[in-house]
Order: sequence, then C-alpha cells, then structure tokens
Amino acid sequence: MSGVVVIGVGNRYRRDDGAGPAVLDALATGATAGRARLVELDGEPARVIEAWAGAELAIVVDAVRSENAAAGTVRRIEVGADVGVLGDSASTAGGSHALGVGTAAVLGRALDRMPVRLVVFAVEGAHFGHGETLSEPVRHAVTEVTARIAAEIGRS
Repeated sequence: MSGVVVIGVGNRYRRDDGAGPAVLDALATGATAGRARLVELDGEPARVIEAWAGAELAIVVDAVRSENAAAGTVRRIEVGADVGVLGDSASTAGGSHALGVGTAAVLGRALDRMPVRLVVFAVEGAHFGHGETLSEPVRHAVTEVTARIAAEIGRS
C-alpha cells in the first residue's frame, strides 16, 4: 500500500473549479507537507483511479455546483462499499469536467482499483467562468478543507 494520496480535481483557470488545486497548494506548504502524495487532476476517471489505486487513504477535493447549497458549503463523504453515495454530490456539473469522482468510484470498484479508504470533500462553488480567482466563500472553504485534511492525515 502506498500511504495517503490527496487528489485535487479541477481547473485552476475556471474560478471556483480551482478549489481542489488550491487545497493542494496549501497542503504543499503546510505542516503536513511530505506526509501525503499530492496529485492535481482534471477529473478524468481513469486518471483518478490510477492516482488512488493501492492507497491506504485517498482524499479527493472537488468543486461542485448544486441548486440547494450556498457557495462555500463543504460536504465530507466517506465512501464505503456503496459508491452510489457519491451520486451527483461529487460530480462537477458546474465545473469544467463532465465526468466526476462518482464515475471514477463506480469504475474503480468494478475494476478492483479502490483505495482502502476514500474520503471526498465536495466544495460548493459559485463561479465557474474563466479566471484564476476563487470566490470569497470558496477561499474560506479551501482554508477549512485544508485544515480538515491535515487532521485526517494526522490520524492516518
């Protein structure tokens, strides 16, 4: 097993879709630097599966857009045997990639390429147009998620 991997899914150049990469940037310079492998991906399921295969703990951060949550809302989803719990909450309908983490989990389960534990942090975004600036609620969420991931790494 390969320890801990944190996967930041998103596009730095599509505003709030850059939440995942922003968390990776913060982790790379924080107290947990070097304690987890950090991987930035665009959400393509085969690359996500390859990144988490064999990990004891895989943590995925992805921006989402739904109609019933405010920007900056963070959902933590621990995926067990039923990968269907991800549903639409871990897809990025508003982001820049059509297939999301939910698709990767279903495929990973079918291919027997899942990590021992999979935790997904879904960050509700507001703006997914061109640009590199996160909205204020998402910037605050990035800080929160970074701290929560550091705690998860510390417990592993």
